[in-house]
Amino acid sequence: MRTDIIELIQLISKEHANEESERKALRELYDEYRIPFYFTALCFFKDEKKAVAAATEAFRRIEASAYRFDEELNAEYWFFDVIYTLCANAADKDKGQATTGIPYIPKELMQAPEVYIKIYSELEAAEIASLAGKKRTEINKILKNKDICDVIKDIAPQHCPDFWENVTENKATGFETYSEKERSKTEKEQRAQKRSVDLKRIVAIVLVVAFACSAITVGILLITKKFGSDIDKNEAHEDITLQFNNSIAVAEMDGAIYYCADNAMYKYDTITKKSIKISDDFPKEILSDGTFIYYRNNDDGYLYRIDSEGNNKTLLCNVPGVAMALYDGKVYFSDGDGIYRVPSGGAEISEAELLLDISTDANLYCVDTAIHSSGNVFFASGIGKGVHHITEFNGAPSIEGIFNEEVYALIIDKDKLYFDCKDVGGKILLYCFNIDEYLTAEKNERFFPKVVSDSEGKNIELVTGAFDVSDGKIFFAGEENDVSVLYMLDEEKKLSKVCEIPPSEANARKKLVISDVHVFGEKVYYFCSDGKAGGDRAFFEYNMNTSETNKIFES
Repeated sequence: MRTDIIELIQLISKEHANEESERKALRELYDEYRIPFYFTALCFFKDEKKAVAAATEAFRRIEASAYRFDEELNAEYWFFDVIYTLCANAADKDKGQATTGIPYIPKELMQAPEVYIKIYSELEAAEIASLAGKKRTEINKILKNKDICDVIKDIAPQHCPDFWENVTENKATGFETYSEKERSKTEKEQRAQKRSVDLKRIVAIVLVVAFACSAITVGILLITKKFGSDIDKNEAHEDITLQFNNSIAVAEMDGAIYYCADNAMYKYDTITKKSIKISDDFPKEILSDGTFIYYRNNDDGYLYRIDSEGNNKTLLCNVPGVAMALYDGKVYFSDGDGIYRVPSGGAEISEAELLLDISTDANLYCVDTAIHSSGNVFFASGIGKGVHHITEFNGAPSIEGIFNEEVYALIIDKDKLYFDCKDVGGKILLYCFNIDEYLTAEKNERFFPKVVSDSEGKNIELVTGAFDVSDGKIFFAGEENDVSVLYMLDEEKKLSKVCEIPPSEANARKKLVISDVHVFGEKVYYFCSDGKAGGDRAFFEYNMNTSETNKIFES
């Protein structure tokens, strides 16, 4: 049973604000009220950053004013009075200013702020009306939809960021100048509304706003929506983050690994542990259908096919593209203005078939494609936001949005679609949903992808965005004691460490971090980088049966 709220306030109000007990008490209050504080602010501003800042400021004010709290008053009334009045005053003074940080939030969550006070407190309608400065009849009208309460309780934790670090930092929130007194109720009014408090704890899961690892340089792609020959080269040689331009094109066929190194294509023999160059083309995406190798040539932006030895090079079509995927004898790809498919076979160039025209939507892109065994096509839209499903091929194709945040990498394993996004705190989290359940759901049914977590309920954090999924097992890049680590989450949600990543051989002081992961059977191939353009790179093979690690190349 949790400590009584009054006791928590008493602990916070002690003289030494940084002592462990007082900080722990504040954290308990934060865990209790984080969700309603955030969504109260979000309903006012419809801006994610402002909502986090306002909620942060409210918790700081509660901490600073705890010593003045009258124990005869209703603590919940006081808490919500702080956040509500702060937001109301700020919203009034900023009236007319455009919001630019509207996040993806299901429409069920965008209610009047008073709804969250009702759901996450024991305040009655009359008390909420007094707090909000509104008539009781108006509040009753706002709160009349009883069903929405269960919906919010179910999905709100998935869409609430963790801003505890913001609360404990000394950085300005931008809300310091806004008063909470102009609309605040008197202590006399609060005493009249005194009642007992016992709020159930809500354990929140972090939503992602958007970021992930991509096999393409998304920034350039999204600016131009066209693909030239140097789309991924990073010619400026500036420092770059691990999430961009640090992936490696890799495919497997007949026990051999095909990969990119030194702007050319190599074939690695898994038996002899030796590599040979089979093409001078610069591949940025590589696929295999078991007979041929397909790739995007970064030198000219077009798609090609070669045999296992690098011979019989064939141009697939006269449309350049990215986001390649193979299905049923066809290669799917995007040129930025549309999603196409072209036959994978044949010795001559084919005409690309346009599946979906996205040129009319300035905010819609295709940066990765994944195709389910049923033939259903899904694509990620990067900064254009979203995971989308092409719902029809014949006649006039249409799309359905599934997840409306920045997503770059899609992986289908069995009947699940996995993708990665970044929350407002900077953590890259892994999401997934069951494709069969999605396809069979009624159109009016609510459907929300969920964050992947381990057996203890801890969210899987992708330190660099690198991950792969094979036969139900998730492999991803993490960190432990400042060392880069490759982790595996099995089908039972048991988390284990596969291996640690050694520093650069050329410079032992340089830390290498996994920036790309590929799994083929019992072997894991991971690409490491120091995060700088032109910096150290290494490509490793790890055998899960023997725990043997082999370095394929280092540069």
